[in-house]
Amino acid sequence: MSPIIRRTIPAPRSLVLVGYPCERACLDRLVDRTFDDVTVIDVPYPPGPLRYSVWRAAPNDCPAEPLRRAERFWDSAFVKTLRDRGACPMVEDSGRPSEGIFVVHEGAAAAPGVRAVGVQPRYMMARPPTAVIAFWGIEVQRRSSTGTEVLAEARYYEAPGYLGLPPLIGCWERPDNIVWILPPGNTGCGFWRHIVSGGDRRYVSDASWVYSTVFTHGP
Repeated sequence: MSPIIRRTIPAPRSLVLVGYPCERACLDRLVDRTFDDVTVIDVPYPPGPLRYSVWRAAPNDCPAEPLRRAERFWDSAFVKTLRDRGACPMVEDSGRPSEGIFVVHEGAAAAPGVRAVGVQPRYMMARPPTAVIAFWGIEVQRRSSTGTEVLAEARYYEAPGYLGLPPLIGCWERPDNIVWILPPGNTGCGFWRHIVSGGDRRYVSDASWVYSTVFTHGP
């Protein structure tokens, strides 16, 4: 299932990424000045929040310390290419924005051998209505003092489904890195149950669709 686009908007001057790094599609838009800055929060690495931007200077005249810091988070060869052009990637400590345009990546998965669990996202507005084996999503949000509007979203979930046909009785655990050796579904004893799933993994693991379909370049 493709992402749901409720509203397109002009590309914001400032963007907040939650749980998702500023990767190449993001960096390209900093370089071409679509974005003035991007703040990244709640990712395992680097610890943040961090604000990314690209300054302009004479070729090969970027500030040394910010440049070294940028090379820790982006491909060093690409950073060198930018430096040679007089584009200086900058990484600075930041506060945690509460308003603006947010791209939120969030979810959870039950470990092998653990029963399906309820998921209560911290930032996403969507919540699965029942216990799930896995739930991941990306939302594009407009956050303001009056509330949160979801502009676009993509989700993927796996949950215990209906009884298998024919029904089988026994005990088992979802194996790690083993596919279809045991019937899919919830772990535990009783009837083996099949997994029901929905959405598309591609769109919740890669946010590049946001930059190309949600943000326009017009005024």
